[in-house]
Amino acid sequence: MNNNLEKSVAQSLDATTGMLPFVPELIKDMWALGSFPDRIVELLRPFNLPPEKTRILDLGCGKGAVFITLAHELGFRAVGIDACRPFLEEAKSKAEEYRVSERCRLEYGDIRKAVQTLKDFDVVIYVSLGGTLGGFDAIVGKLRQTVRPGGYLVIDDGFLKESNKLNRAGYEHYAPTTRP
Repeated sequence: MNNNLEKSVAQSLDATTGMLPFVPELIKDMWALGSFPDRIVELLRPFNLPPEKTRILDLGCGKGAVFITLAHELGFRAVGIDACRPFLEEAKSKAEEYRVSERCRLEYGDIRKAVQTLKDFDVVIYVSLGGTLGGFDAIVGKLRQTVRPGGYLVIDDGFLKESNKLNRAGYEHYAPTTRP
């Protein structure tokens, strides 16, 4: 993994590059890394997307909890991309466990490069990656290039409490919650 990619992965995990070799062991008992797969299933279910024909792209897929759950529950075909090989190895095992391996393709790679070439997915998932692709406008712009016309983007990230502001590169788009 090159230094630039290592920095990006570390930032998305809220870790330092020196911690990266230890992260898989530190979170070995966690499958869903910052996501709620069941909520995403329930979000997409009402659209009645055709099983087996619906193609999803899960960027920064981690251990595969979201795309494997979508493949298992809704019958979708999925591509998961991540830059952490141990996470992809676990995703492969989980896909076998859930008997969806034939519908799931895993790729090791840099999602910042992947969004430049991947196209025409029915659903694109961007979960808990912060500003990996830039500020919110840049994220949406890059994701729109990967989804087919009429397709869906699922963006799930954090929110700030009330008036707090986060001064951190890539998180400028985070807005505090407001109460009426």
